[in-house]
Amino acid sequence: MLQLQTRKFDICRVSKLLVKYKIKASISDQVITLDGEVSDELLDELCNGLTISNVQNFSSEVFPLILNESDLPKSDDIVSSSTKGESVVKETSSHVALIPQITEEYDLLYPTVKRGEVYWCDFGEPYGSEQGYIRYAIVVQNDIANFNSSTTIVLPCTTSQKKRFPVQYNFVFSNENMIDYDVNRVGMKENVVMAEQIRTIDKTRLRKFIGTMTPEFMNEMQDIIDISLNLQRKEKVITKTEKVYVDKPVYINVPADTNTPKERKDLNMVQIQLLSLVDVKELFKIAQTRYSDKIKAERILELFGFNMQKNGVKYLFKAILISPKDAYFNLETLCDSVAKSEHNVEKDEIKRLIVARVKEQFKFRKSPTIDFIRLVNSFLIKKEDEQNEENNI
Repeated sequence: MLQLQTRKFDICRVSKLLVKYKIKASISDQVITLDGEVSDELLDELCNGLTISNVQNFSSEVFPLILNESDLPKSDDIVSSSTKGESVVKETSSHVALIPQITEEYDLLYPTVKRGEVYWCDFGEPYGSEQGYIRYAIVVQNDIANFNSSTTIVLPCTTSQKKRFPVQYNFVFSNENMIDYDVNRVGMKENVVMAEQIRTIDKTRLRKFIGTMTPEFMNEMQDIIDISLNLQRKEKVITKTEKVYVDKPVYINVPADTNTPKERKDLNMVQIQLLSLVDVKELFKIAQTRYSDKIKAERILELFGFNMQKNGVKYLFKAILISPKDAYFNLETLCDSVAKSEHNVEKDEIKRLIVARVKEQFKFRKSPTIDFIRLVNSFLIKKEDEQNEENNI
């Protein structure tokens, strides 16, 4: 069966040709459907004498596929379709006729996207083992290209259970990996990110914004992209040493033996490393002000780069304020004290969040949580020192 789409004023010419070659056909508006075999001679006259915008050749049980005018077959080509409706070509000469699939047009809802954003994306009909249909997609293209290009690069996701491969990453949306997490919006199903299916798509395929993943999560996505694309990065290690000059000695408290007076010792190596990460002069400037410990602790945390609004930082802030000046303390006792002032939050959860935020901020292999708390504590006045200052005045 051959179906043609032509201009209205060509219908008469087609009718004459059909009578000449005794071919049965049905004509509807600008579409002509020919039944039975079509000879090469008739095909030549149809293609050479008429303006044909679309042509299809398919069996009656197969869904027709539209052929663009620029892709019209030559007279010595035979185009057929498989029983599954897939695009196939039967080559009988040097010419090959291709039948593209129909592509649906969308409205552009999100002209500007950013790396790390998650969308419902319509990938369309899949071909073979490609991922298709509507599913989560994570934007991985850089933001300069996202701003200037009408396309973007995404990683498709699936909720189907798959074998764990190095190019895939299993995760569940949570507060830890999503900045604007909402369980009602994303659910609790496990998703699999498939870096082997990385795709360049037009932005019109993005149907709904879901949320934004954290930078730490996107770093993990970059790892599986590197594996999938076999990217081998050249790393250049630069060792930089800086001398830290301190205007006055800084001490931290250590446990006092029951038979000896309280002792003090200098900063340990971890705390010296922590001091090298900030402007020490600015740190002492904060310490020498007459602000309350609460304001000082908050400014010191911000100086070290902590976001006070991030989950877990407020527990770290409270632990610093609760920590005593001249008595030994550890993370367990501090978290226990913080938990008593919080409702419906377990001590272990508070400890986990504090350790995670400190490790995330300083990128140490082992979280320097207690060393950092003791370091900040040494810059605060606390009650004993505050009372001594008032007595001296």
